[in-house]
Amino acid sequence: MFRWRWYFLSLLLGFLFTAHAHAQSGFVYLLPHQDDEMFLAGSIAHNVQAGKKVYAVIVTDGSASKVFGWLNQLAKSTRAVDCLKNQCRGFPGQLLTPLTIRQFIEARNREFIASMETLGVPRSHIILANTSSTLEADHNSFRDGHLTVPAASTLIRELSKELGMETFVTLISDPTHPEHPDHRTLSIALQNASEIKDKIFYSEDPIYSLPIKLSLAERRAKIKALDQYFVWNPKQGRYAIAAHSVRKLLLAWQYRHFEYVL
Repeated sequence: MFRWRWYFLSLLLGFLFTAHAHAQSGFVYLLPHQDDEMFLAGSIAHNVQAGKKVYAVIVTDGSASKVFGWLNQLAKSTRAVDCLKNQCRGFPGQLLTPLTIRQFIEARNREFIASMETLGVPRSHIILANTSSTLEADHNSFRDGHLTVPAASTLIRELSKELGMETFVTLISDPTHPEHPDHRTLSIALQNASEIKDKIFYSEDPIYSLPIKLSLAERRAKIKALDQYFVWNPKQGRYAIAAHSVRKLLLAWQYRHFEYVL
């Protein structure tokens, strides 16, 4: 009788193992915009350093940034241009040429890719959902400020099927912050995603959140990664876009010792 109990128990355990074999231990980070990893780059560094499989997904195209108009206004000048208020790092005194909106989006993606690679995320694990070639996504569904819950939900389902990761991570935003509609939309879509086993929500608001202290190695990795948003080298398509757009916020989070989870 005792042997039969163990036999059936082994069958049950084998069934459970097989049923969950498709789900891999890893993390998919869903970022609404380029530079939003400022709120959770320490977490990415932690999982990369722990040898976990990490994917980073940029969802919207970031095209609503006012820096697009500023760069094109500067491009009308016939003189060499320095980074605004000399707040960037790189190669000052370069001539600018006008950018199309597509070139601007590519420049923003370039900053994001550089940041993720600095954290140790391989290029093959960096997914640009804001381009029409990724997961056959409709680009218009991923315009900055126009993300919808159905579009975000479809993206999450596709990523879940393609990657098979157990844990999805994104940001959650206070409803009283109307300037972050894409943050809220993406968090709602993830909350509604019944196919995702584990969900983690990071917050930009430390008041009602659980603080997670970053290790020295994680802080150093985060500082180096966010430094990529200060690079000014127009000849290489680097315009320090985030540094011109949200410099104070970027610096505050770059050197913060904590990140916050709801």
